[in-house]
Amino acid sequence: MSETLREVIADELAKLDDDRLQLVTVTAVDVDSEMNHGVVYFDSLEGVAGDEKIIEALNEYRKRIQHEIALQVRSRRTPVLANIRPAGAYLMEIGRAHV
Repeated sequence: MSETLREVIADELAKLDDDRLQLVTVTAVDVDSEMNHGVVYFDSLEGVAGDEKIIEALNEYRKRIQHEIALQVRSRRTPVLANIRPAGAYLMEIGRAHV
């Protein structure tokens, strides 16, 4: 399910005409086991310096992205995209899980 969500979100971002989201890649989506909440991880060529404006833009489009997920994903539930984080946070969480 996480990979499907990543693809839907990435496709939706490609349709948006927002300079803040140029060259942004959705690297992963983590969803809890009950499909209630999702965390979106991204990376960009702007690096850490651009993270804040990217998070702001993604939060502005969150409802639109949620709607698109509900339309495209065949599931009883669609997770609320509760958090948007840089890819570095994802790598840190993976590292903690394997310690």
